[in-house]
Amino acid sequence: MNTQAQRNLAAGRPAQLRLLPGEAFRVPRRPGELLALEGRVWLTRHGDTQDHLLEAGQSFRLAGGDDVVVEPWAHGEAATLAWQPLPGQ
Repeated sequence: MNTQAQRNLAAGRPAQLRLLPGEAFRVPRRPGELLALEGRVWLTRHGDTQDHLLEAGQSFRLAGGDDVVVEPWAHGEAATLAWQPLPGQ
Protein backbone atom coordinates (compact mmCIF):
# COMPACT_ATOMS: atom_id res chain seq x y z
CA MET A 1 0.00 0.00 0.00
CA ASN A 2 1.33 3.46 -0.76
CA THR A 3 2.28 5.96 1.91
CA GLN A 4 -0.11 8.66 0.64
CA ALA A 5 -3.05 6.33 1.32
CA GLN A 6 -1.67 5.66 4.81
CA ARG A 7 -1.34 9.40 5.50
CA ASN A 8 -4.89 10.06 4.28
CA LEU A 9 -6.27 7.30 6.49
CA ALA A 10 -4.36 8.50 9.54
CA ALA A 11 -5.68 12.05 8.96
CA GLY A 12 -9.27 10.88 8.50
CA ARG A 13 -9.40 11.70 4.77
CA PRO A 14 -10.82 9.48 2.00
CA ALA A 15 -8.32 7.01 0.60
CA GLN A 16 -7.96 4.17 -1.85
CA LEU A 17 -5.95 1.16 -0.64
CA ARG A 18 -4.29 -1.47 -2.78
CA LEU A 19 -3.50 -4.58 -0.74
CA LEU A 20 -0.96 -6.91 -2.31
CA PRO A 21 -1.21 -10.68 -1.92
CA GLY A 22 -0.47 -11.62 1.69
CA GLU A 23 -0.49 -7.99 2.89
CA ALA A 24 -2.53 -7.22 6.01
CA PHE A 25 -3.46 -3.70 7.09
CA ARG A 26 -4.79 -2.42 10.44
CA VAL A 27 -7.41 0.26 9.75
CA PRO A 28 -7.11 3.42 11.89
CA ARG A 29 -9.69 3.48 14.68
CA ARG A 30 -11.94 6.08 13.10
CA PRO A 31 -15.60 5.92 12.09
CA GLY A 32 -15.92 5.25 8.38
CA GLU A 33 -16.92 2.90 5.64
CA LEU A 34 -14.76 0.43 3.72
CA LEU A 35 -15.86 -0.42 0.17
CA ALA A 36 -14.34 -3.32 -1.75
CA LEU A 37 -13.56 -2.03 -5.24
CA GLU A 38 -11.68 -5.01 -6.66
CA GLY A 39 -11.04 -8.53 -5.44
CA ARG A 40 -12.23 -10.04 -2.18
CA VAL A 41 -11.27 -8.77 1.27
CA TRP A 42 -11.12 -10.63 4.56
CA LEU A 43 -12.09 -8.31 7.42
CA THR A 44 -11.48 -9.19 11.07
CA ARG A 45 -12.85 -6.96 13.86
CA HIS A 46 -11.67 -7.46 17.44
CA GLY A 47 -14.52 -8.65 19.65
CA ASP A 48 -16.63 -9.77 16.68
CA THR A 49 -17.43 -13.49 16.78
CA GLN A 50 -17.30 -13.73 12.98
CA ASP A 51 -14.91 -12.58 10.29
CA HIS A 52 -16.39 -10.89 7.23
CA LEU A 53 -15.82 -11.36 3.51
CA LEU A 54 -16.31 -8.33 1.28
CA GLU A 55 -16.61 -8.82 -2.46
CA ALA A 56 -16.34 -6.04 -5.03
CA GLY A 57 -19.23 -3.61 -4.47
CA GLN A 58 -19.83 -4.56 -0.83
CA SER A 59 -19.13 -2.22 2.07
CA PHE A 60 -18.67 -2.40 5.83
CA ARG A 61 -19.23 0.43 8.35
CA LEU A 62 -16.83 0.90 11.22
CA ALA A 63 -17.49 2.72 14.46
CA GLY A 64 -14.80 4.88 16.00
CA GLY A 65 -12.56 2.68 18.10
CA ASP A 66 -13.17 -0.51 16.10
CA ASP A 67 -9.97 -2.54 15.86
CA VAL A 68 -10.04 -3.92 12.29
CA VAL A 69 -7.55 -5.73 10.09
CA VAL A 70 -8.13 -6.28 6.37
CA GLU A 71 -6.27 -8.44 3.87
CA PRO A 72 -6.92 -10.07 0.50
CA TRP A 73 -9.12 -13.15 0.88
CA ALA A 74 -7.32 -15.63 -1.34
CA HIS A 75 -3.64 -16.52 -1.47
CA GLY A 76 -2.02 -14.87 -4.49
CA GLU A 77 -4.79 -12.28 -4.99
CA ALA A 78 -4.63 -8.54 -4.47
CA ALA A 79 -7.57 -6.35 -3.46
CA THR A 80 -8.49 -2.68 -3.69
CA LEU A 81 -10.55 -0.85 -1.05
CA ALA A 82 -11.91 2.65 -0.71
CA TRP A 83 -12.10 4.30 2.71
CA GLN A 84 -14.65 7.03 3.36
CA PRO A 85 -14.63 8.67 6.80
CA LEU A 86 -18.01 9.32 8.41
CA PRO A 87 -18.21 12.91 9.63
CA GLY A 88 -19.73 13.88 12.95
CA GLN A 89 -19.40 10.54 14.67
